[in-house]
Amino acid sequence: MSQESKKILLFTTAFKPLVGGSEIAIKEIAKRLPDLLFEVITARFSHHNKKVEMLANIRIHRVGLGYKFDKYLLPLLGYLKGRELSNDKEQMPTIRCLHAYQASYGAMAAYLLKKTHPAYKFILTLQEGKDFNRQSWFLKIIRKILIRKADSITAISNYLKNFAEHVSRRNNV
Repeated sequence: MSQESKKILLFTTAFKPLVGGSEIAIKEIAKRLPDLLFEVITARFSHHNKKVEMLANIRIHRVGLGYKFDKYLLPLLGYLKGRELSNDKEQMPTIRCLHAYQASYGAMAAYLLKKTHPAYKFILTLQEGKDFNRQSWFLKIIRKILIRKADSITAISNYLKNFAEHVSRRNNV
């Protein structure tokens, strides 16, 4: 991959070695787009996980102290890591967008970065598998804000698509 490669800052609450639907989807998309470099910003969760790791065309940046509560630090620490990557003069011209998987802690970091770098497009992929009614009022409010503020939304099911259209009041999900 050349230095001129296009880059996507991708925010997700969990990534390798943790595996779920979002993580599998990210790896499959990266495999199909070998000319792009995916700069994944995620929570570290364990001090055994490397802070930076390369996996094909995915560079994983794990932020936090290496504990389970790192996901709660992800909005701030993920934003700071994203800002560091986007303020690097060599990186900045090649970053194409901010892409967040799930309207959760990682997406909060992407949204904060979008606020300070409005030229970047903020894409939100809804891949939630949890019952929204059983989540805290705080996450419900944050999810609605993220859906309304995203430049583009993708969803893996008609249920999530309809939910996003209802919340965002737009029909282009």
